[in-house]
Amino acid sequence: MNALPAGAPVDSCFTAADLGVRDEWNDRKFAKLSRPYSDDKPGKLAYALEYKRAHGLS
Repeated sequence: MNALPAGAPVDSCFTAADLGVRDEWNDRKFAKLSRPYSDDKPGKLAYALEYKRAHGLS
């Protein structure tokens, strides 16, 4: 839901803003966490997913 714009409908009577979408999370924090493993400074999620892949822990 955090990837949606504030006005996007989520359910028949709720928008993402109604359900608490957080712009500051999208803009700053998630960008750092979600950098791919191939990046110069990969994000924490990339390290976790690479660890799972390398050790066959799917």
